[in-house]
Amino acid sequence: MLLWTGGKWIEGLPAGLKQLSAPVFLGISAIGWFTLVLALLMAWLLAKTAFGRNFYATGDNLQGARQLGVRTEMVRIMAFSLNGGMAALAGIVLPRRLASFPIKPARGWK
Repeated sequence: MLLWTGGKWIEGLPAGLKQLSAPVFLGISAIGWFTLVLALLMAWLLAKTAFGRNFYATGDNLQGARQLGVRTEMVRIMAFSLNGGMAALAGIVLPRRLASFPIKPARGWK
C-alpha cells in the first residue's frame, strides 16, 4: 500500500462517509451509538453467558479451566476471533471519522 500510494493518505472519499461522524441523537454520532451498543453487548456476553464464564476462567487459570471441563482451545480461538473482528471494525470506522485512509495509522494513535 505504501508503494502504491507513495506514502500519501487516500483522500477524497464520498461525503456520506463523513456524515456517519456527525451528531445524530443527543449529540452522539452513529459511530458512537454503534460503539455503545457493541460495548453493552460485549459486557452482557461476558457477564451473563456460559461463554463469558468460560472466557474469564480460561484467562484466569488455563489449567484450572481445563480441569473443570472448559474447552479452552475453543475459548481462546473465539477470544482471538472477537479481537480480530473488533480490530477490523476499528479499521472500518477510522476512515469514516477522518474521511481519509491514513497509510501509517499506528503513528500518533497511542
